[in-house]
Amino acid sequence: MKASFAMPMVMLLTAAVLVPASAGYAADPKEVMTSYLDAVLEGRYAEAYQHISSLDRKSMSLEEYLQKRSGKHAMILGLISGFASYEIKNVKITGDFTQVDVDLAVPDFVRMASDLVTSAMTSLFIGEDVERQIQKWLLEKMKGKDIPTQKVERSLNMIRESGEWKVFFNWGAEQDDSGTDQDLLEWLEQAAKAGNKSK
Repeated sequence: MKASFAMPMVMLLTAAVLVPASAGYAADPKEVMTSYLDAVLEGRYAEAYQHISSLDRKSMSLEEYLQKRSGKHAMILGLISGFASYEIKNVKITGDFTQVDVDLAVPDFVRMASDLVTSAMTSLFIGEDVERQIQKWLLEKMKGKDIPTQKVERSLNMIRESGEWKVFFNWGAEQDDSGTDQDLLEWLEQAAKAGNKSK
């Protein structure tokens, strides 16, 4: 009789301890930043937007956010995100704020352009069909073959809102000349265009 009473009590106490713990679980800053960066680099922008702070979302709606990733920027951002990678190096939590240091590897378009010109000039010099060689070169790059990259260090900010960590760009504030409040994709685009100057 005692054994049959003890088992339900053990199960009840275990549930009482485990359920609140799992129900109250909130992802840590590194997990949230990983989810955000994965979504951005895989082109899942609506999902990435959900990881951005409510303060930023008040300054830019989802429709505006998606619009900035379409049109003339879509191809460049697609190339960047298709071949970019990242590594989270350091996470520093101070109260409700966090700084996450990230190393990003992005395509070096300046070097790629230089390589293309060199290839075209070589083809012209030895008498090859220049246009055909350029097309071949571009097809190889689109397949991800020998794409030069550059490593760029970036610090991203996070803020805790209602117990959950969110990426914080401070879009509501005016941007300074250094572009510290830029969205990650805009910054990636500029870094790729600038080549080694952004190191």
